[in-house]
Amino acid sequence: MAPTIGDIQKRLGLKGAIIRGGEPWKTDEIKDLEKDIRDFYQKYEPYLKREEEYPAEFDDEIIAVLKTHAKKVWPDTLIRSEATTKWLYVAGEIPEYLEDLYHDRHMDK
Repeated sequence: MAPTIGDIQKRLGLKGAIIRGGEPWKTDEIKDLEKDIRDFYQKYEPYLKREEEYPAEFDDEIIAVLKTHAKKVWPDTLIRSEATTKWLYVAGEIPEYLEDLYHDRHMDK
């Protein structure tokens, strides 16, 4: 079965549509990333659903999406907390996100 957009967001540590403390937590950067994830998913959904081999540009496009947003979404310089990275789960809070992602450490892998 193909992963959903929600599955992908959880694997990246993104809280998705969760609202904390009655206030929306989504910043413009997170909204932009979610839009790019949705666009990517819609383009490649047939491959995901049929579990077929991806076209050659698949990897290049997802890497481009992540590199566009990585510095703002998974910052290396901030101490992670509800106040500084409220759009991310705490590592281990959900099974899909066991380790924090950091731009410099993870985006070039």
